[in-house]
Amino acid sequence: MTVAVAEMSADNGSVCIRLSGEIDRANVSAVEGQIRAAVFGQRTAVSVDLTDVSYLDSTGKQLLFDLALGLQESQIMLEVVVPFDSSTRRLIELSGLQSIAAVVLMHRPDGSQVGPVEVVSPAQARALKNIRHTLRRWLSEVGASPYVVDDVLIAVGEACTNVIDHAYGTEGGTVNVHLGLQGLDLVATIADTGLWGQPSVENRGRGTLFMRHCSDDLRIDHGPSGTTVVIRRHLIGEETQ
Repeated sequence: MTVAVAEMSADNGSVCIRLSGEIDRANVSAVEGQIRAAVFGQRTAVSVDLTDVSYLDSTGKQLLFDLALGLQESQIMLEVVVPFDSSTRRLIELSGLQSIAAVVLMHRPDGSQVGPVEVVSPAQARALKNIRHTLRRWLSEVGASPYVVDDVLIAVGEACTNVIDHAYGTEGGTVNVHLGLQGLDLVATIADTGLWGQPSVENRGRGTLFMRHCSDDLRIDHGPSGTTVVIRRHLIGEETQ
């Protein structure tokens, strides 16, 4: 019988579930039972880490779908962490899980430097919390100062909000946020595949102005296949009061 291990940790209503081994039809029921026990009660955030999962079949994929749909009733967006080079990444991407959950693609730590990170999630307001969580975690790992963290959170947050308000109609879509380093610069790319129209809410504010003030360089490219926003911010610089 295949072996899968589920380790749980919780902090102030936020629960992290770290899975390892192989998850298939033979053991998926046991894994599901452990996960449901971990998320039972008043939860504010749920993350499933697949870093150490060596195999995931369609029943494991369905488990993640069911969990994400169940959490929607509590207005919680499931976060699923998948390494860029993981064998499970292909199945997750093919499954379309990113349409109902925040899929965080991360490089495995190698002890030398922090690799880029990518979040693909539904273009919905409740996804913003997951994106901010990933931003804070990654910015802390690269040693960004609190001032830089605040600027990046504002700039990327406004770009993502614009996607939610402008890019898609009733069918919905996804927002893709990629973070990486180029020398001493942080580069954030926010992309969608929608056709921008008028915002769904009037008087939303001056998001683009905020993005310009909180970045050292800003590029916005609109096209028939979507919009891409590139935000560049120096990690080291003068911190004004």
